Amino acid sequence: MDRYLAGALPFCQLTAFAHAAGAFPPPSLPPVACCGAASGNLSAAGRDYTLMLLSAWGIPALDLGVDVSAEAYLSAITENNLQYAVCVIFKAADAECPRRMHELAEARGIRGRFRLVVCGASESETALLRDLPADFLTSRSAAAAQWVMNTWKK
Repeated sequence: MDRYLAGALPFCQLTAFAHAAGAFPPPSLPPVACCGAASGNLSAAGRDYTLMLLSAWGIPALDLGVDVSAEAYLSAITENNLQYAVCVIFKAADAECPRRMHELAEARGIRGRFRLVVCGASESETALLRDLPADFLTSRSAAAAQWVMNTWKK
């Protein structure tokens, strides 16, 4: 992951390594994260890739699917006591979902219980979202998975 993020490893090799890591059974831990394509994002590709990378790091995560509402994320977080919400977006317009998730969580007094990770949009689209109330915002799913791993308290 470090080599890929530093530009020393091609995307296809990272994908091959992550896919191979998926062949090993994950630890039987309760999920610590949920991951889905944000409301408005109907593509499963970014979500699937992000889930594969989380799995490669050994991070147990719930798959919420595509076109996931802020309310669905919050339900998963509260019902499963999750530490992370990984919200995959495709374009800046998809950022309404994580923004709404933050607002609802603040209103309910639960925002401090989880970290909000937003990834997947192009670098130019991500640059438009600097004000998004995410704990980690990146265009790269690999960086998001690595950040979750580095901040996760097992």
